[in-house]
Amino acid sequence: PSLMVEYAQYCEENDIKLNIQTIYFAGEHLHNHAKEYLSKVWNTQNFCSAGYASVDAGLIWYQTPDCKYGEHYLLSKYVLMEIIDGEAVVTSRFRRAMPVIRYKTGDEIEWIADPSSTDGDPKFRLKGRIDGQLNIWSCKINQRELDHAIDSIAKDILNYQLVLDQDDKGQDKLTINIEENSTQLDLQQLAHAIKVHCHDINKTLEESFISQHIKINHLKPGEIERVKRTGKIKTFLDNRK
Repeated sequence: PSLMVEYAQYCEENDIKLNIQTIYFAGEHLHNHAKEYLSKVWNTQNFCSAGYASVDAGLIWYQTPDCKYGEHYLLSKYVLMEIIDGEAVVTSRFRRAMPVIRYKTGDEIEWIADPSSTDGDPKFRLKGRIDGQLNIWSCKINQRELDHAIDSIAKDILNYQLVLDQDDKGQDKLTINIEENSTQLDLQQLAHAIKVHCHDINKTLEESFISQHIKINHLKPGEIERVKRTGKIKTFLDNRK
């Protein structure tokens, strides 16, 4: 998705008109704001998973036209999947020479159809990354909550990255690197949105505390550092000692 956003920006900057009705994506979470931007530039109507696979276990999940966003079917002919502490854990049914047993996918899921009673492949919902969570200020923030917070106040945020650090007194501080097209995100608005949408923070911290301990870095598209091998963005960077 982050690469597709860059291609769309190139098209917009160079007045290249494309109509791409359907996009199949993989490798990263597709944020709502990125989806809306691609729809605007390329008139895209459908966003679908291209399938979910790992190098070790092979193809694991797939989508059909009846699947809503985030819903998948398990390719049960090839893999056995369990949910352990909320995480999808898979065992390959066909790898014999080098077995893959209880491989941790790093993704949080929930069953939609009971896997023990279904006649076909069981259906489930992908909820997000298990590691997509910050522990800061004695609170927990997960990536879905932050997505909702940013979506509620700004629609042209293309990508973001959270950088955790500490001040001289050892207090946690949070810098949010944001790639945006035009509108600059307001700090007070963001503090309010985090307070509203982040459940743990809402119960624990005052809005004034949040605004004092976060900073926004306004960046141009493409300025957040990518992983050189994959082109992906690391959503969380924890630089605390």
